[in-house]
Amino acid sequence: MRRRWNSRLRPLIRPAVMTSHRPLPIHPSEAALNLTFESKLYRDLIREFAEHAGLDPDGLFLTQEIRVDNLPIGLQLDGDEELGDVLLFTSLGKPAEPQWAHLARLLLEANHCWFGTGGATLAAQPDTGNITLWARVPLPGLDGAALAETLDSFADVAHFWREQVSDQGAQSPNEGNLATMRVPFDPMLRV
Repeated sequence: MRRRWNSRLRPLIRPAVMTSHRPLPIHPSEAALNLTFESKLYRDLIREFAEHAGLDPDGLFLTQEIRVDNLPIGLQLDGDEELGDVLLFTSLGKPAEPQWAHLARLLLEANHCWFGTGGATLAAQPDTGNITLWARVPLPGLDGAALAETLDSFADVAHFWREQVSDQGAQSPNEGNLATMRVPFDPMLRV
């Protein structure tokens, strides 16, 4: 399935920080942001991906956030050009309180050997209770087309889990477990 990519420019340049109504699980340090802007390899990757996806490369580099099928996904460099990774992350929403225990079990089962996450990691943001999805992709050797494929897979995983998070309020606590769920994505999205 070919995705429709779009970047979203904001009035303020805040690399790897989503808007306030969707808090991020991290707040990058100034040193991390400086590394992002100084990394030629990362800048070249973002430019190549943007050109591949038909996006404005400068706008994407400044926001480091794209929307894939209306799902905001942040990108951030972690580490350096030799050993660094590109982090992908998104917020999946806040589960209903009565279903938290059941959903927490599903999330833990999904994280076990990355069985239900396609190689990504699900987590709960401590200060908001939002469920987040994270993935690391090694920067060395990554090109724009491979990043596009990885983002496509990441979006599939995120959409699946966003639905699980939002649907948990309608299910009884004893319904479903990961072993009986159909996970509609490739088991590993690592490049």
